[in-house]
Amino acid sequence: MSPTPPVVPSTADELTSEVLSAALGGDVTVTSVERVGAAFGFAGQSYRVSLSSSGVPGVVLAKLWRFDDETGLRELRFYERLAAATPARLPSFHHGGAEPAGGHAWIVIGYLDGARQGDELVDETLDSTIRLAQTAARVHAAWWDREVELAWLPAARPPREHDWFAARRVEFLERFGPIEQPAARRLFDELPDRIVAADAMLADAPSTLVHDDLGLDNVLFDASTDEPTLLDWANCVTGPGTHDLAAILVGVPTLDQLSRVVDAYAAELTRSAPALVNRSDVDRWIDAAMTHQYARRTLGIARWRPTDERGRRIIDRYLDRTPHVIAAWHDARRSDGRR
Repeated sequence: MSPTPPVVPSTADELTSEVLSAALGGDVTVTSVERVGAAFGFAGQSYRVSLSSSGVPGVVLAKLWRFDDETGLRELRFYERLAAATPARLPSFHHGGAEPAGGHAWIVIGYLDGARQGDELVDETLDSTIRLAQTAARVHAAWWDREVELAWLPAARPPREHDWFAARRVEFLERFGPIEQPAARRLFDELPDRIVAADAMLADAPSTLVHDDLGLDNVLFDASTDEPTLLDWANCVTGPGTHDLAAILVGVPTLDQLSRVVDAYAAELTRSAPALVNRSDVDRWIDAAMTHQYARRTLGIARWRPTDERGRRIIDRYLDRTPHVIAAWHDARRSDGRR
C-alpha cells in the first residue's frame, strides 16, 4: 500500500497540527495562526504559525498560493533546487509541495522574529542599502553562467513590441500627465529606442539568477547588524544581475549615495568573480538596467490600479522619485565621460 501523499493546505484553516507535524517530521501542536505581510503585498498568503513541540522550530512561516502552471511554482522550486547554493541570508526551508489538480502550493520556512521589515515607502540607511547591494552581487556571482541549472526559469525582460510602448505611453500620460523634469521627460520620450539600445548593451552580460522583485518590501534587516534577508522569490528569473541592482538604486535618495552603492556592488561582484567581470562592463550593464527600470516604473505602472492606500502611495513615490534618480544617473554618466 502506497503512503498517503502529504497534504498541501490551501487555507489557514487547513494549517492543522496534523498537517504541520507531517511537514516538519515531528509531533507538533499548532497553538496559533496569524496572517502576516498582507500590508506589504507579499505574493500569496503568509501565516506565522506558532507551535508547541520539541525538536522542531517553535514558530514557522507557512506561505500558501494559487498557481496556473509550472512558472507559478518558482518560489517552491527556488527553495528546493537553488537556495542551498545561494550565498545570501534566506529563511530556512523546512517543507514545500504543490497540488496540481487543485492549483495550490505551499512552503514552510523559518520565521525571523525580531527582524526589521524593509519598507518601499521609507528610505533605508546608506549602510543597509550597501549591504543589500553586496548581497545581490554575491548571489549574481554564484549563479553566473550556470544556465543548465537555471534552465527551468523564464528569462527576464522579454523584448517588447513597439505597439506596447505606444499604447502604454498614451495611457501613462492620460493618467498621470507629463513628466516635468526635462532630462527625465526626454528619456521617457525616447524609451522605445533607449530600450533597444539597452538590450544591445546587455547582450554580452552573463545570465544569472535574478530576484526581479528586489524592492525593500521583500527584505528583512537584522535588527543589530542590518544584514539583509531576501524574501519572496516568486518572480525569480534568469538574466543580467544588474536588473536587481537597478531596483535597489531607484530607492536611493541622493546621487552621491547612489554612486557609493554602485561602487560597493561592483567591488563585491569583482571580488566574488574576479575572472569574469571588469568594472567597465558592470557600468555598461548598470546603465542598461537603469533604463529598463525606468520603463518598468513609468510605462509599467500605466495599468496598475491598486485597491489599497499603500499601493497608491507606492505609485506616487515611483512618480516622484524614479524620474529624478534615473535622470540624475544618466546625466552624471554623460558628464564624467563614461557614456
